[in-house]
Amino acid sequence: MIRYLLTLHTQDSPPQGYQYPLELEQYHEDNPEKIFTPEACKTLKNYLEHKSSCTIREHHLNQMINTWIEDIAEGYRETSIHLDLPFLFEENVEKIQDLGNQELPNLFPPDLTGIEPSFGVLPSLEDIYSP
Repeated sequence: MIRYLLTLHTQDSPPQGYQYPLELEQYHEDNPEKIFTPEACKTLKNYLEHKSSCTIREHHLNQMINTWIEDIAEGYRETSIHLDLPFLFEENVEKIQDLGNQELPNLFPPDLTGIEPSFGVLPSLEDIYSP
């Protein structure tokens, strides 16, 4: 079995990126498209999302897999791809549905003692706001 390596580089990835190894037999080296079943694609997506903390959408996944298939078919053992992926927390922010505290606070009259205009002919605040 021969080891192939996909390296994903994102905007905040470490210099070595996020690596996903894959060991293929001779049959799959000659037909790399057959190894990428829906289950294998889902495993790849979940692994890279977990490692990178980024959301991998369907078109990103297809781009990675197509690039990797081309490189395997041409005999390259290492494939590196650079993608600008959104973070997982950014993706989930839109799904938050917090209604917040809907209770009204207790209302109380303001304490106006000790507050007076310092000069001029304005009336005292108690005269203005007295009930």
